[in-house]
Amino acid sequence: MRTKFFSTVFTLAITLILCVSAFSAQKAISKAYSDKNGSMHLVYEDGKDVKVTKNKKKFTDPKIAEDKQTVGWLDTFYNDIPDLNFQGDTSRELTIYRNGKVIRKIQSEEACIKGWKFVENGKQVAVVDGGLRFGYLYSLYDIATGKKIQFVADPTEEQMPVWGKGVMY
Repeated sequence: MRTKFFSTVFTLAITLILCVSAFSAQKAISKAYSDKNGSMHLVYEDGKDVKVTKNKKKFTDPKIAEDKQTVGWLDTFYNDIPDLNFQGDTSRELTIYRNGKVIRKIQSEEACIKGWKFVENGKQVAVVDGGLRFGYLYSLYDIATGKKIQFVADPTEEQMPVWGKGVMY
C-alpha cells in the first residue's frame, strides 16, 4: 500500500513538472515584420501571426535577437525639414519587446537612429544615432536597465568597438 502511494505521488509530481514546463516554455519567434499599414507583427515557430502594436505609428527595421524571444523595431515618423532640404522617414525611438510586452524604449540622443543590432544574445543593444546627414554616436545599452554601457563618437575603423561592427547597414 505504501509503495502504491509513493508511486502515485511520484507519477503526479512528474506530470505536474511536465505541465509546468510546457506552459512556461516560450515559443520561439521566427519572423518579425511590419505590414503595409506599418503595424508590427511577430510570427511564432508554430506559424501563429500576432499583431503586437495597436497605435497608428509606423514601425520599421524589425530584428529578432539570438534568444528568439526578444524583438526590436524602430518607431518611425515622416519628417519634413525644408531648411535642410530633407523629406523622409526618420526614427528617434527603438522599442524592445519580450514575453508579450514592451520591456524597453531607447530614445535617440541626436536627430535620428541610423542603425541598431542586438548584442550578447538579446541582453544588450548597439545603437547608432546622429544628425540627418553626418555625425555618428555609437552607443551600447543594457536592455534590462536601459543604461548606456559604452559609447564612441565618429569612430574610425581602428577605434570601432566589437559591439559596434555591423550596426550601420
